Amino acid sequence: MRNSFIVVALLIASSISISGQESKSRNAPNAADEAAIRALLQKCIEGWNKGSGEAFAAQFAEDSDFVTANGMHLKGRKQNASHHQQIFDTFFKGTRLWAQVKSVRFLRPDVALLHTSGTILKPGESDASPEPVSIQTLTVSKHGNEWLIDAFHNVPIQRQGGQAP
Repeated sequence: MRNSFIVVALLIASSISISGQESKSRNAPNAADEAAIRALLQKCIEGWNKGSGEAFAAQFAEDSDFVTANGMHLKGRKQNASHHQQIFDTFFKGTRLWAQVKSVRFLRPDVALLHTSGTILKPGESDASPEPVSIQTLTVSKHGNEWLIDAFHNVPIQRQGGQAP
């Protein structure tokens, strides 16, 4: 009887261990998915640099949320595109976006959290080594076979002493 108990206990322990390993591998980042997620940022940069609100917002889900650095909440791809076109045509005309991925963390195989930092370069400014002035948090997920941005939150970086750059 005691030997039967030990065998059952070992089987349960090994199945828990195997189950935990399978769970970890299911959430492990897929290199192709991570590359596709990083490409979303690059496509946003390209859209910004073209001055196209539509191209910038194309990487966002139809029902996405975008919170700007000044706290404006844009709801949906259409409002995102319209707002960005307005700023590209006015006070951000001719600017370029510089951004870099700081981290990609998969929450599930089809959902990831992305942290980036960046700055807006005025016409004539070099992108050789810009200092980031904002940090962004993006939630991205698979919509069918395509990764899209569901939520984007842009926040100015506070420098030492509470001064924004």
